[in-house]
Amino acid sequence: MVDIFNEKCGDAMRRIRVISPSRQQALTNRWRFIYHDCECSTPAEGIQAWTGFISRVAKSDFLMNRTERRFRGGLDFLVTQRGFLGVIEGKYDNAR
Repeated sequence: MVDIFNEKCGDAMRRIRVISPSRQQALTNRWRFIYHDCECSTPAEGIQAWTGFISRVAKSDFLMNRTERRFRGGLDFLVTQRGFLGVIEGKYDNAR
């Protein structure tokens, strides 16, 4: 999960180098949501769903710091319940 984040978002957000216990717990919580609540039947489908989530983050001008209003978050924000749900509910999508 961290490798996917670093690959797609690491240039615009802080690259993850250390996985602290609290960070690991937050990642585990998101994995449970993705894998169980989204009814993925294999770990590969879970990884695919996470990749889709991170791809959505990478498309957001706000989350990727491509606007005047600077976003100071990163993976730690994205794996909180508030940040995660905001992304999947479209809160940070670009205006059309």
